[in-house]
Amino acid sequence: MTYRFRGDTPPTASSRASVLTPEVTDHVAEMFLYDPIDSWGGPWGVSAKEFADALAQLPEDVTEIRLHINSPGGEVWDAMAIVNQLRRHDARVVAVVDGVAASAASIVAVTAEETIMGIGAQMMVHDAWNVAIGNEADMLAMATRLGKSSDTLAGIYATKAGGSAQEWREVMRDETWYSATEAVEAGLADSAVGGDADDSAKALAAVPDGFPLFRYGGRAQAPAPRMVARSAAPQIPVSTEPGTTIRKESDMSDTLKAGLRDRLGITDAEADEAAILTALDEALEERAEPTTDIPEGTVLMDAKQLDELRVDAAVAADAVGRGRPGARPAGRRAA
Repeated sequence: MTYRFRGDTPPTASSRASVLTPEVTDHVAEMFLYDPIDSWGGPWGVSAKEFADALAQLPEDVTEIRLHINSPGGEVWDAMAIVNQLRRHDARVVAVVDGVAASAASIVAVTAEETIMGIGAQMMVHDAWNVAIGNEADMLAMATRLGKSSDTLAGIYATKAGGSAQEWREVMRDETWYSATEAVEAGLADSAVGGDADDSAKALAAVPDGFPLFRYGGRAQAPAPRMVARSAAPQIPVSTEPGTTIRKESDMSDTLKAGLRDRLGITDAEADEAAILTALDEALEERAEPTTDIPEGTVLMDAKQLDELRVDAAVAADAVGRGRPGARPAGRRAA
């Protein structure tokens, strides 16, 4: 993913669209990732170094960072550096996908503490790719590196959405595009603001060039996304009312809750997750408490030690009976 999205077009000062000077209101900082993610920075895109400089401008009393994203992605390592910069920051991070979060930009989006899809927004995941020059050994080495990078990214998607990293690798190999509500259904986002599942496709249909670097030009040209099966799949209410928010429901399935209630002896069929977890904590604490049935002064020892003491006692008794105090048979180990 080191290809530069501006291609062979010479960069100009006016081609830089990102606003990296944060705006802070009531302890909430608004930041914008509206460019490719590129280690060269400047007119080529946003580098991890530039992002770090922008974070350093935030006042110490900022409690929330709202990172607005409209990016086709870019270089994996700079994207991961941005992810880790945000994770180290004390403020809560909310990613708001205003347009598209594709490729490496989707990693920045899904690693936030909350991910919101805007009206008509899209998300895309795919296998890592690169440009390589060399012989067979060079190409095989590049293939190995790309496979490892893709496995790492698949694990990140699985952490956010559930399922296994192997399942997400298959989704990535397909180059999978999601509309706003599809991203929520897949577990990659936590909410979608307004609109319906077709808004993204309608919006992109008006953009003739789409995304020429990718297999598909966007959600309108891509097949319906394959959904990774999850044991706690969210139930998403359908709403097309402008300004409404579509959110994931509880991550604990009804089957799991019923099983836990039964095993913990909870008779209230309406007990929510908080009550179930409280009962589970109490049960674990009871198991961890030491038993109080052992009389004070009792010394515990394993069976082997007890057998040896019994043999030694028998030998000592035999010696006393023969008038030879302290005698031991040859070869016996002293306790």
